[in-house]
Amino acid sequence: MPSDDRENVLSAAALAELTPEQRKARLGQALLPLVQKHQPILAVHVTKKLLDLDDDEVLALLESDSRLGQKIDEVTAELARHGEAGGG
Repeated sequence: MPSDDRENVLSAAALAELTPEQRKARLGQALLPLVQKHQPILAVHVTKKLLDLDDDEVLALLESDSRLGQKIDEVTAELARHGEAGGG
């Protein structure tokens, strides 16, 4: 099976073949490094919140860096409002 740059690209079809737990794990693996670029300190907290979204919405975020950045900002603000960004 040839390997190319799209090897790690996720699709709805590929996710459909996985269990819900495997889907969330795969999406989390794809999201975390991208979130770390925008929000290195809160990356794990933000990623967990993003994984609460529908899989299709997460896939859309993975395809658009600007959209992902906006969502990260929203989640970061939400975490700050709820005090979840503190040591916990």
